[in-house]
Amino acid sequence: MKNLFYTFVFSGLLFSCTEEVNTDTPVVAETVEDVIIVNTFKIDTANTVITWTGYEEINVDTPDFHTGTVKALDGSFEITEVNGEKSISNASLTVDMNSIKESEDVTKLETHLKSPDFFDVNQFATTKFIYDKFENGKLYGRISVIGTELPLEAEVEFIETENGITVKTQPFKIDFKSSNMPFFVEDAKQPIEKQHDPVLEFSLEVVGVTE
Repeated sequence: MKNLFYTFVFSGLLFSCTEEVNTDTPVVAETVEDVIIVNTFKIDTANTVITWTGYEEINVDTPDFHTGTVKALDGSFEITEVNGEKSISNASLTVDMNSIKESEDVTKLETHLKSPDFFDVNQFATTKFIYDKFENGKLYGRISVIGTELPLEAEVEFIETENGITVKTQPFKIDFKSSNMPFFVEDAKQPIEKQHDPVLEFSLEVVGVTE
């Protein structure tokens, strides 16, 4: 674990007056200390959970859907804590696309998702998360998938654990239409009532342990 502890001291004058200043009166300075702690965590790939949900129909109130998981391969993240308030100051995550699985064990669907129509795992065995920033409780970044970067925005919460910390996201969506994924490129040529929804929903529980 990389544990860096910083104390920043800022001084300000408490005494000021527009009247005539009594030179015998001492000027009092206030000291404010910001306590900053930075910790780096390695991702526990065995216990990290990445869940996905894909909807079949587009513009339908209650569409059919498929849900499943995919496994983390490697990664780490950095948590900066300022006066007890946590934020993610850096992060990386590599996902094993060969591990993509449908929750109902639909082998035909899994094979299709791994094919060149979708994630083309023979050519693109991994998907990577690229960190951009953390602001107002939200993580911003990009995922590099089949040679294209797609934006990601997710609200997160931090859960303290005995050996580290877990970063849990609220469900967030990524539009794969702009990825030029062959399935959705061809699907867009169909009448709207026959098209599949190119927006997939994800949620993550990323378990971090101290190195």
